[in-house]
Amino acid sequence: MTIEEMLDALETCGRRKTPRIIWESVLYYFGSIMLNKYKLRKFVGSRRDIRYYSIIFAKSGQGKSYSVNTIQKLCKLDKYPDAMSYYYKQSIKQLPEKSSDYEEILKYMPKSITIGVEGTAEGLFYVAKSQAESNFGSLNLYTDEFGEAISSSSGLLSKLKDLYDGTYKTKVIKGTEDSTIHKDIENIVCNFVALGSRKGVSAEAEKELTRIASSGMFRRTFIIDNKDPVEKNKQETDIDKLEQWLEKINIKQRELTLKESGELLLEDRFFDYSDEYMDRIETIDDELIEAAQNDALNEYAQYNTGSLELVLDLSHIIAFLEDSSILKLKHIEKAYDFLKRTRESVENTFQSRHPYRSMYELLKIKDNMTISEMAEFDHNIPVQKNKIQDNIDLLEELCYRKDEVLIKTVGKVTRYKIEPLPKTNLNKMILSIDFEKKGKFAINFKPSYLKWSEMKKLILSQNADSFTLCHYEPTKKAEDGHRQEKSFIEGQNMIAFDIDDGMTIEEAKETLQDYTYILYTTKSHQKEKNGIVCDRFRIVMPTEKMYYVTPDQHKIMYENIEQILGIHSNDTQTRNVSRLFYTNPNAEIIYENDGLKLVDVSCCIPDTEKSEKILPNLQNISEQEEIGEMDRREAGMFKWVIMNTSVGNRNGNLFRAGMFFKELGQDFKAKLIYLNNMLIEPLSEREINQLIRSVEKK
Repeated sequence: MTIEEMLDALETCGRRKTPRIIWESVLYYFGSIMLNKYKLRKFVGSRRDIRYYSIIFAKSGQGKSYSVNTIQKLCKLDKYPDAMSYYYKQSIKQLPEKSSDYEEILKYMPKSITIGVEGTAEGLFYVAKSQAESNFGSLNLYTDEFGEAISSSSGLLSKLKDLYDGTYKTKVIKGTEDSTIHKDIENIVCNFVALGSRKGVSAEAEKELTRIASSGMFRRTFIIDNKDPVEKNKQETDIDKLEQWLEKINIKQRELTLKESGELLLEDRFFDYSDEYMDRIETIDDELIEAAQNDALNEYAQYNTGSLELVLDLSHIIAFLEDSSILKLKHIEKAYDFLKRTRESVENTFQSRHPYRSMYELLKIKDNMTISEMAEFDHNIPVQKNKIQDNIDLLEELCYRKDEVLIKTVGKVTRYKIEPLPKTNLNKMILSIDFEKKGKFAINFKPSYLKWSEMKKLILSQNADSFTLCHYEPTKKAEDGHRQEKSFIEGQNMIAFDIDDGMTIEEAKETLQDYTYILYTTKSHQKEKNGIVCDRFRIVMPTEKMYYVTPDQHKIMYENIEQILGIHSNDTQTRNVSRLFYTNPNAEIIYENDGLKLVDVSCCIPDTEKSEKILPNLQNISEQEEIGEMDRREAGMFKWVIMNTSVGNRNGNLFRAGMFFKELGQDFKAKLIYLNNMLIEPLSEREINQLIRSVEKK
């Protein structure tokens, strides 16, 4: 049977007519479960496993749960192989002793191949662990009310996001005993289908779907928003033919995965590929990238560049359901068509409802517009104060995601313009300086610009008492600039750390040896303070680009920078935008490291696309370095590539890393594949293999 014939049989099933696109998505979900049940893998793409994620929003009564129940029965997935019960019991015995209540743990074991997410998050992890240790099948999650699942289990959505990465780790649970007793779970194939009903509260459902659609989940998820009216079925159909077809596939695959003894074979099996299929992959990849480039103002279109893997996975599921062991042109075309239809349903629903995107489009055409001027061009743009501020906040975030900044000019009216995030000009470092010598009580700071080469002179100055790394708006109390959080003006190009104890100068020099910075001693360096004599110093570093953050973002950004760079024992007060740094005429400039790379803090700024995707990988590398799994040089190369790689320079940066690992005498092939998978947009499997061969020849 073809997919079309299967859907014809399903669409006319039941008293009410379930929309075809719902049937289609649920069919693919259960197809992925069957496929992974028999350990079928692919050779194309960045990974071997095949996954399917889908979120379906529709009106009540459209048969979402009905479609799941119907197809699950047709696939006979409730009939687990007998061997599985043995695997699960063995897995339970190997679990850490959290509780002596054996029956309580048993509750978390799957009774079918599908697991509902309405259970506790800890329950999901027990299931994941047992499936990992049994080395069988996949972790398949299903919920029939997605909005309720999120609200009833705080943090569940963030845990589900981990399913979309290459590994599933139980240590993401924080604040419970489980975080210390669970081992990491790696390389589990995860599938996920979520059903959400509007239930007459369409605004709430749309808000939830908007949040999901604007997150990184959209890149790897088929999201369906169906608003078709409910219709009664005028005809009933006999779906025995479809049931027999799916049973035939199950019997055939079971025969291929059984030993003569009747035991399950757990080795991977792979598909073959036609030449037309392979050629079409290349053109689809080009089309997705071109679509993103041609529609740069459409946030949803930008996710096209990372969607090829989604299409590849679905094409394998379609081929499997059609009982084909060879991937053909028709399979990739059907998968590509499904992607375009589901993306269109989301874009049509939400794109026009985001005034800040309209503001972005207008400001890209014309600079220095007021809200009123923008509203004249587009009536969706609000003029009420509270709504204006909400959309300005969203507009600022959108600009950050695109490496741009929203500039506000305040006069009789406030005007806005968008500019590229500027690179730091080392001849124009942003500072505010206290010349009044009032110590920690100083509030009046004069806005200044210095050359980086003049920073040493400022540090040793006898005229200036202290400085900050930003500018402030003047007030009646401080005519130059009032050093306080509410007077802070966004826009900085330096960061600084104040190390009072716990980190030595030599440790700091080794940690920052690749960067441009100045390290100077404070007045209490190697003097007794609180009964301790130790190195006490400050580090000042220019950033690669200007950064614009709020006071709250500034604190989180500093926490992230400290973790990524490996700076410890930094005074937490330096995270405040109003923090001052004293000069020291008697300071010893221990180290001036000029002419090297500038630190890129963009991946450390919270609530940006870059930080959401890059920061977890950087933190992972830091953890490996800390426990000794990576040495400092290796970890430094990983971090540098992750932080500095885009589509335009992937090959060059990865080649450089490959040569570096090769010279260290390490397994550069495995390192390159691991590193490539950490990139926001990794090279395809074909491209990374070509690059590995290039490194081998050198």
